[in-house]
Amino acid sequence: MDKESIEQNLRILMRTARNRQIRAILNFTREYKLSFPHMSILQHLTHHGPMNVGEMENFLGVSKAAVSQMLDKFVAAGLVIREEDPEDRRIKRVELSPRGREILQRLHRESHVWVGELLQKLDDREAEIVGEGIALLSGKLEAMEDRENVQIK
Repeated sequence: MDKESIEQNLRILMRTARNRQIRAILNFTREYKLSFPHMSILQHLTHHGPMNVGEMENFLGVSKAAVSQMLDKFVAAGLVIREEDPEDRRIKRVELSPRGREILQRLHRESHVWVGELLQKLDDREAEIVGEGIALLSGKLEAMEDRENVQIK
């Protein structure tokens, strides 16, 4: 297979995977009455841990009042815990609650269920070929990311 065909197939794969992810997230946001910015904050807390209100303002690019309003909604829904920073009581730290972690883990599982379904459709030979190709591409992409992250710093 030539590189142009590989590129076309990779674009189809990425577009289809992204569409499945977006559908899963949309279903999730409807169920929990959350917006994409809300999901963005919850995902950020999942991957980066607790943050203070100022960090949330910078991350979202919105006012302190908007962040406070959003946090009130999250706290009321039991998705986050807002506490004083033990080193500076003027600062409020925000982290996912156990319920928030559980809900986001469910989203992650549900938004990736199609991967397992797809792999079940492969026979052993196909699975080996795909596995080797994905491992190779993942390694190359990771190396590209590492170089780009070094340049950004």
